[in-house]
Amino acid sequence: MIVLAILAPFIGLLLRCVMARSSEYRADRDAADLCGGPAPIIDALRRTARLSKRRSGIARQDVWLAPMFFINPLPNDWIGAILSCHPSVEKRIARLLAREHSFRG
Repeated sequence: MIVLAILAPFIGLLLRCVMARSSEYRADRDAADLCGGPAPIIDALRRTARLSKRRSGIARQDVWLAPMFFINPLPNDWIGAILSCHPSVEKRIARLLAREHSFRG
C-alpha cells in the first residue's frame, strides 16, 4: 500500500500529460482539416517557435516568465521531456508532415 501511495500521484501525472499531448495532436489535426491541409498550421508553428527562440533570453534570465510563452523557452532535459504536458514543436510538425503526405498519397 505504501508503494502504491507513493507511485499513484506520479502515474496520475504521466497519464494527465499523455492525455494533454494527445489533445494537442488532435487540435493540430482538426486545425489542418479546417485549413484545407497542414501547411498553414506547420507555418504557424514554425513562426511561433522562431519568435519564442528569439525571446528565450528573457525567460532564461527570469525563469518565472517561462509559463507566459506558447513554447517552453527553457532547455529541456530528458525528465522535462517526459513530464512535459505539451509535445515539442518538432514532433507536432513531424506529425503534420506525415499527415500531409497521407493527404497527397
